Amino acid sequence: MSSWEKLLEIPPIGGHFVQLYGSDLDLLVSNVGRYLFEGFQAGQTLLVVATPLHTAAFSDALSALGLDPTCAIRDERLVFLDAKKTLDSFMIDGQPDGNEFENCVGNVVRQVQSRCQFGLRAYGDMVSLLWTGGHFSAAMALEELWNKLIASSAFNLFCAYDIDVFGHGFHACDVDALLSSHTHLVPAQTHGDLEDAVQLAMQEILGSQFGSLKERIESDRQAPWTSALRGESLILALRKSVGSAADPILDRAREHYHNTSSQRVA
Repeated sequence: MSSWEKLLEIPPIGGHFVQLYGSDLDLLVSNVGRYLFEGFQAGQTLLVVATPLHTAAFSDALSALGLDPTCAIRDERLVFLDAKKTLDSFMIDGQPDGNEFENCVGNVVRQVQSRCQFGLRAYGDMVSLLWTGGHFSAAMALEELWNKLIASSAFNLFCAYDIDVFGHGFHACDVDALLSSHTHLVPAQTHGDLEDAVQLAMQEILGSQFGSLKERIESDRQAPWTSALRGESLILALRKSVGSAADPILDRAREHYHNTSSQRVA
């Protein structure tokens, strides 16, 4: 079991996790399902603020693991909230309002938390809705509000962002702030496949230039989170080093990554 899989099973109180999932919804559902299930097994209550698509997928994942979501909801051990409706309840002029967030989300967290002495595990899609809508500063402001609530109420939070790490929207200027606002990072792959796919694509397209470029971009992997997200940090460093010339490399890397993932499933 990897360190991040152990993290999902027995997270430290106050942990704030993030996963960038892009098109790899299956891995997100698997991780969140395990995170919620293990919390339930430990006697914790669960709060899930998700889109309808994710709500259905997480419910199926919990059922597959042996937890009946209908019974858990009836017993007030599991609460689902709609991410868009909840987000709209505390947004004012395009930014999350701290007082409204506290009145809405803060009160719900404390109510759900009070039902069990063993703690709370939460999951949230709201920051992703802001990010995919292009509201980057609002997403970071919401992460700050979540961090303040975690500090005052001592629970765990798993966030997920619908970000394609191979796409143009994945760039260092915004992503560094996003990742740095969390305590733990869940990689967008299971066996180091992402970093392997990018390096293989670099070798194939760059040829003899691969070695010198690899040495140069290693120096750009300086952020504290880079050791946890080796593949993602390599992509960011590649884009920073060669700009738009990274596009064909990452297109090829995407092919390698999905081929490897398919082979593991098969």
